[in-house]
Amino acid sequence: MKEMPDLVEYGVTPPNNIIHMFMCSTWDFGLGDDKLKAKRVNFIFAIKQRNDGKINSHKWFFQGLCHCLRPELCLMLDIGTRPSHGALHKLYSYMMKNRFCGGCCGEIEVDFSSEKTIGFSYFVKVAQYYEYKIGHTPDKCTESIFGFNSVLPGAYSLFRWRAIQGRPMQEFFRGLDKDKLGCAEANSYLAEDRVMCLEIYVKESRKYFLAYVPDAKAFTDAPPSIAVLLKQRRRWMNGALFGTYNVIRNSSKMISCIRTKHGCLNKFFIFFFVLYYTIQFFLSFFIIGATYAFVTSFLSSEVISLVNESNASP
Repeated sequence: MKEMPDLVEYGVTPPNNIIHMFMCSTWDFGLGDDKLKAKRVNFIFAIKQRNDGKINSHKWFFQGLCHCLRPELCLMLDIGTRPSHGALHKLYSYMMKNRFCGGCCGEIEVDFSSEKTIGFSYFVKVAQYYEYKIGHTPDKCTESIFGFNSVLPGAYSLFRWRAIQGRPMQEFFRGLDKDKLGCAEANSYLAEDRVMCLEIYVKESRKYFLAYVPDAKAFTDAPPSIAVLLKQRRRWMNGALFGTYNVIRNSSKMISCIRTKHGCLNKFFIFFFVLYYTIQFFLSFFIIGATYAFVTSFLSSEVISLVNESNASP
């Protein structure tokens, strides 16, 4: 049995938390070789002594288990997310067919299976369902055309182990040292999966791309109350805003002809993608004010027209 320092990469300080691991195989479930075509599948169940947050679990998974097992692909799946039938196989097939795909994700929908009655929590989830469909899905489809997705959600995504090794992994965990981060960096690391996606795409001497597979659908357990929803969205919005700023700030790396091995045509389209991203970033500062001005102007004109009609009538 390996000691804790032997489970992590050289030079990496092992977490103070203790992890307990248990292993079994398909043979323990009574599945013979004839059903699995003479291939045995091993399962490792790991549980931490303390919670210590999501990023601590990622540290154990990537720098501990993956460092020892050297897998081809790494699946990230939240406990509250349920893939549909065949969804994981679709992600796997896509990654196997596209060897330069550094990561991919599927569509995430709000899970209504726990809602037996129509109450307040039902309408909170309906609003999130609309947000996922209108906001998230079109954005990911559009970004996937350019070969770069600004975020592959940590709740449901598949990464290539070779693509995330090195600098992407280092940047992913740099948010742990909060004392050395500025305000903008600290906010961008609220969504560390966005940092990972950017670093995969701009990895030196590589031409990895990121993709969205809409057929690989999963259902997630959305927040049932306004308080939990606001807490989640505050973190998401801060991470998205500063994550977008981080992409714009590193746009020179994305279109550089020296850093990566992406084709010239791809870099040409990425230039317009970054331009669109920059315009969207600056417009986001005026959306609330513009919406308020539009609604106020519309209501004022309607009120004035009603008053004029009432005065004109005998």
